[in-house]
Amino acid sequence: MCGIIGIAGRKPTKSKDLLTVLAHRGPDGQGEWNGRLGGKPAWFGHTRLAIVELSEAGAQPMHSRNGRWVVSFNGEIYNHMDLRKRLSGEFRGHSDTETLVEMLAQHGFEATLPLLNGMFAFAAADLEQGLLYLARDPFGVKPVYYRNKGDALAFSYEMRALRSLSPFAAEVNGEALQTFLTLRYVPSPDTLLHEVKRLPPGHWLRFSPASGGLATGCYIEPTHARFTGSFDEASEAYREVLAGAVKRQLMSDVPMG
Repeated sequence: MCGIIGIAGRKPTKSKDLLTVLAHRGPDGQGEWNGRLGGKPAWFGHTRLAIVELSEAGAQPMHSRNGRWVVSFNGEIYNHMDLRKRLSGEFRGHSDTETLVEMLAQHGFEATLPLLNGMFAFAAADLEQGLLYLARDPFGVKPVYYRNKGDALAFSYEMRALRSLSPFAAEVNGEALQTFLTLRYVPSPDTLLHEVKRLPPGHWLRFSPASGGLATGCYIEPTHARFTGSFDEASEAYREVLAGAVKRQLMSDVPMG
């Protein structure tokens, strides 16, 4: 799907080259936003694979109508048309990205995240508060990598693109390598490289370019509810839930297999 990349606290060099690195993730369009967060430079890039809303109404990075929020989004929000019922005003198109950015504008970041049903990784700039936010879906289907150097934070969907944006020595994290050889994967937030972190599933990150402050948190709560019906009732409930999940994921304006 789409490629997201960006930095807050510094100005990127050769931004067009950075989008080229992620072009394989989004061959249908490229976009970038240059601005300031907390008085410091900020830049978002996006390479688009157009699935929903093929027109320019779905182009990214996308601004909210009130001009406060800018979003670079990758993934799908399956319940976005239901979420639109909570929003006022007219829409430019029918993309889930537009639903997301208007949810942020009208309900705020923390209130929006728990309402999202989908697979996603996105960056959001709050121009009024001067803050950068990152978020990852509850199951971690979509990754987002980041590198924090105190005065700046760089992020990307891919580690290779992150190194192009914010060059660093690829020093292997020995403990993470040992974990990989034991578990066959590296649990977030660690990665195989010392200077790179991966946002854990169901988590958000907030970065202030003005102060260098960084905070992370979890926005999901596991359920402890147990099904108490019979086996036949469980089978029927499972069938309904599975059918509903498949139907939600058929949202597309292009042919799909």
